[in-house]
Amino acid sequence: MKIFGRLAALAVVGVCLAACGSGSGAGGAAASTSSPPSSPSPSDSASTLPTASDPAYVTARVRTGNQPCGILGAAGSIWVSDFKDGTLSRLDPTTGAPVGSPVHSGAQPCGMAYGAGSIWLPNYGESTLVRVDATTGTVQARVAIGTKAYDAVFAAGMAWVTNYADHSLTRIDPATNKPSTFVIGATVNPEGIAYSGGLLWVCGGAEDDVLEVSPQTGKVIGSITMPGHADWTAFDAGSVWVSDSTSGTVSRIDTATRKLVWTKAAGTAPADGDVLAGAAWFGDQGDGTVRRVERAGVVSPGLSAAVKSAFVLCVYQGQLWVADFGGTDVVRLDPSKLTG
Repeated sequence: MKIFGRLAALAVVGVCLAACGSGSGAGGAAASTSSPPSSPSPSDSASTLPTASDPAYVTARVRTGNQPCGILGAAGSIWVSDFKDGTLSRLDPTTGAPVGSPVHSGAQPCGMAYGAGSIWLPNYGESTLVRVDATTGTVQARVAIGTKAYDAVFAAGMAWVTNYADHSLTRIDPATNKPSTFVIGATVNPEGIAYSGGLLWVCGGAEDDVLEVSPQTGKVIGSITMPGHADWTAFDAGSVWVSDSTSGTVSRIDTATRKLVWTKAAGTAPADGDVLAGAAWFGDQGDGTVRRVERAGVVSPGLSAAVKSAFVLCVYQGQLWVADFGGTDVVRLDPSKLTG
């Protein structure tokens, strides 16, 4: 997910996340670890229509719960994890309407991944991961993982999770749900994770490095020193874009050459991003804007996403979906209108 980095980051997450709820990915009073509500229902979701004050490019607004922390488009649905409520909600990507009832995931869920027909959702607050059937929306398994799980990716046939407090990665085999843990550095607090060019790319947070990890062995085989913190990512087959929410920059790594290409100023506190048509999009948890970051390094001006804290952004069916960690809503943006 320093959520002032994504969770200012979930390390600051325990601190950050709660603050964001009142204000983005991290920063204030310690986050609550209380149990989620006993009976969430689709009726908890508000109108899927934008408000009168929303910009024209906002095409849907949905209230999912308190502190939406992760958002993912997969298997015909939009999936939203609510950090404070401990739930996973499912939305129709066309109408924004809720599908079924929210799933009780556990304490403080955030980042997630899709693979092997399942949503893989780690719980930052209780060292577990839930596996949810992406067709039925039911929980298939609960798996013990490391402490303060930040982010997840599905790569090389396995689910992978970064464990911020344990300096480790957990790999889960979808055939057995068996976890394996790999320590990747005694001083590394892994945050965002990406998969590109046949390697896992793990952000080391304040260590300022992006680690190159073999998905076959779980071992670190190289590293790239960044100009500042390495927090969150966006990625495709040839590139990993890395955000630094402390300095307000985004960097691009060419995963074929395994080299840092450039670093550009990109707002106040860019967080987690995604890729659309060869360009990365990042939400800004500091000022609630979104920016397009092209492969060549051109950064668009920040445009309001009509949220308090644009902590996490995903691309699905050509649309941008942004989770407001500072509130209760997710919004859908039409990128063709954003870019004119």
